[in-house]
Amino acid sequence: MSSKTIPVVASCAVALTGAIAANASTVSASAPGSYGDLVASYDPIASGYNWPANTGHRWEIAPGLIGDQTELRSDVFRVNQNIAVGTGPDVINLSPGDMVFAYTITLVTAVPNTTITSLDKFSVSGIPLFANGADVLWHENVLGLGWVSTASDTPTSTQLTTAGGLGGFADYNWFSGDDFNLDNDQTITLLMYTGPSAIGWGNGNFSAPAGQPGGLDEIVQGDGVAPQVLIPKIPAPGAASILGLAGLAAVRRRR
Repeated sequence: MSSKTIPVVASCAVALTGAIAANASTVSASAPGSYGDLVASYDPIASGYNWPANTGHRWEIAPGLIGDQTELRSDVFRVNQNIAVGTGPDVINLSPGDMVFAYTITLVTAVPNTTITSLDKFSVSGIPLFANGADVLWHENVLGLGWVSTASDTPTSTQLTTAGGLGGFADYNWFSGDDFNLDNDQTITLLMYTGPSAIGWGNGNFSAPAGQPGGLDEIVQGDGVAPQVLIPKIPAPGAASILGLAGLAAVRRRR
């Protein structure tokens, strides 16, 4: 996984600067392409990834013949203007050079007793020591989390979970219960706002409510199971230190 080349659309040298991590949930009034330039994009299914059988994210018409599966695409934008996204207390002020990591999900179609019926949590992870991506998620550089305005069922909260120098998770949570979750065939774009950042490899982890067919809990979706996503990569060498090992299990829990 780590040997893959980041699919760069356009390149530009950036200065890496620190930022204060935030958990703000903000609904962006417009897609990041309206105030940023696309610099990288990755679609795991178009690149040959398929969800493993019996995960609830894959429907096989016949053995080996895939009729549909959950889709996930990463797009990374570099902000090209001063702009404020969100409203009220969750406003995030972006400047030229800041980044927006956008994750577009389309949930698998509904097939009784075969596919999951809703999604209640999506996480972007970057903790290579625990097989959750090839690179360390630079959570200190995250300015906030949010999503594009959409007609789909939207998240109700977001959260950054950190594990010291090991990396961390960015969580997008929906209300419990199928009526409030992201539903089959719905599409949503989730956003991570960061300062100027290098681009690395992480995982996209999916969680469905208990009792759905084949639904995997996000904790077991490590490398080889979860699809890859693009993440803000920590630039310092040796970032995956032993610091935070003892506290990882404590800080990483279902809400």
